[in-house]
Amino acid sequence: MPCRSDHMEPTAQEAYNQRTAQVMVTAALYFPEAKHFHDKAVVAANDSTTGIDYTAEVCAVLKKHSAEPSGSLSWHKMLAKSATDRGVRRLLDWWEDHKAGEERRAKEDTTAKIKAKAKEIDTALDLFAMKLADLADATDLTPDGRDLGDLLSTAAQFVTRARTTLCKIAE
Repeated sequence: MPCRSDHMEPTAQEAYNQRTAQVMVTAALYFPEAKHFHDKAVVAANDSTTGIDYTAEVCAVLKKHSAEPSGSLSWHKMLAKSATDRGVRRLLDWWEDHKAGEERRAKEDTTAKIKAKAKEIDTALDLFAMKLADLADATDLTPDGRDLGDLLSTAAQFVTRARTTLCKIAE
């Protein structure tokens, strides 16, 4: 029979929230606009069950200070301590991971939009090809007397090239 334990390991989200709260505590030490989060973040940093996620708040603070052309004074003070202060190192590591995640999500969103647009165009090409087939069945000559087969062949080549290009774009 297994041992009973009243203490369970935190879920991945709880562990992430706790790490983010620890990062917020460090951010509150260096950035004035984060100071009002300090007390609640200390509680959340020490208790994984609070469920408070400071991701948006930490991101906003760090984005503001790291985006300044030469960085803010607070940013430079924090960077100077990064070699010796574990909390600052965790904050900077969190920030790098967060930025990489944002870039990955942006790339995934762009890819999804491109694939959706490619599918839309592919559907339009299918409709165009069906209309061409209907037109080919209806008559052999254009109104000006040219052979319709040449025009249909050129249009079919266009559809094939468009689909090939769409496949390359969607990859």
